[in-house]
Amino acid sequence: MVGQVIKLVSRSIPPIRGGLRGLLGPEERAALDAIALRSSLDAGRSIYDEGDPGLHLCIVESGLVMLERVASDGARQVVGFEFPEDMFGIPLNGAYMQSAVALKPTRVLRYPYEKLRHVVREHPKVDDAIHRIMNRVLAAVLDQLCVLGRMTARERVVYLLLHLADREGRAHEAPLVVDVPMTRTDIADFLGLTVETVSRTISELKRQGIIHLRDTHQIEIRELGPVDAIAERFRHA
Repeated sequence: MVGQVIKLVSRSIPPIRGGLRGLLGPEERAALDAIALRSSLDAGRSIYDEGDPGLHLCIVESGLVMLERVASDGARQVVGFEFPEDMFGIPLNGAYMQSAVALKPTRVLRYPYEKLRHVVREHPKVDDAIHRIMNRVLAAVLDQLCVLGRMTARERVVYLLLHLADREGRAHEAPLVVDVPMTRTDIADFLGLTVETVSRTISELKRQGIIHLRDTHQIEIRELGPVDAIAERFRHA
């Protein structure tokens, strides 16, 4: 049941298992490995900032990355979370469109675009794989925007918890325990809510016995009845 609920509430366009490398043969993977740069970052460390020259295509090797943008008035929007095998760092007009920050100890593979262009010319399958992933990422973002745009604050918080559980590969675990390394502010800026609303909603879910806070960054989902109701509402979203 948990897995079925997650499929309904979480984004309906799943990531490509194995990521970019999973779409390639041994020859193409070897060509990418030859140009890869590995970076290890502590939690809170910036990978790049919005507006920086877009020099590298990035893939999460382990850990978790948060992508964020800042509007002209200073308002921040968290645009997504990148898990292991996820690809990010696509520039626009030569510059990164968002900032990328490690939310916990993270390893990132970086492929210099200058060298990647040579790999693509010699191995067209690499270019095809990159575009396939980019298309799926765009489809997932649009799907996510459509669903979140119709949800109440309570539904958005539940959505995030199930989305994280799905991406962490915990859909079939019992009890369903979700790691939440982001802050309340990060959650609010992702869900389009205020910090006060996020805190109040989490407290309400806890009071009703739907969730249990194991610690600051770990939440256990105990009661799936209300979650089933949310899933049913957005079955055709």
